[in-house]
Amino acid sequence: MAEYQAPMAEKLRKSVGNVTYYIMHGKTFARAKVAHVKNAKTPKQLRHRATFTMLVQLARVLIETTRTGFPEKAKGRSSSNEFMRANKNFVEVDENYEATIDLEKLQVSGGKLPCFFEVTVTYNADGRMLTFQQETQSNSLLNSDPKDLLYASILETKTNLSGIVSLRARGESGVTSIELPEIWTVENCNVYLFATSENGYLASPSQHVKITTA
Repeated sequence: MAEYQAPMAEKLRKSVGNVTYYIMHGKTFARAKVAHVKNAKTPKQLRHRATFTMLVQLARVLIETTRTGFPEKAKGRSSSNEFMRANKNFVEVDENYEATIDLEKLQVSGGKLPCFFEVTVTYNADGRMLTFQQETQSNSLLNSDPKDLLYASILETKTNLSGIVSLRARGESGVTSIELPEIWTVENCNVYLFATSENGYLASPSQHVKITTA
């Protein structure tokens, strides 16, 4: 079952707040610029603000995913806090205090479970179907539990919407298919796989996967 979430209700184009997306060398990047920082006096403060402006906006878009993907939270911290902590080192800030992150490096989950998934993702334009083909994983080499549950998170960068799709347990094989919303285009979709324990208390880091076209 897929759940599609629009955390921000404003009319959005290619940005969430002041975060914009662009493609370079076949990769998609998110960029944010700090327009004004009250009482900021040092470059370090401006770099810090640019980094967290970027991550706060992405956390809002991915809130449904991060609630599942970051179950292990320090006392007093939210899943969004954990998302920002997991991704702060992937953000680069230039001399104009524009923050950039390669979306292939983005972590939508975090934890100590194995981050290895035998899942291929295929798009078929007939019916606008996105299909996840999952193979059984052996736990003997991965030190993983076959009951771990797999998820796919989808970030669509034109509409700035995200979705989370429940797949199968690690020890199962099979196909899960969803129909993309009409307002989404597959070229703007970024897919991330991750796992949680059966009880949802533990999670793995996430893995960005390519979509192939049937």
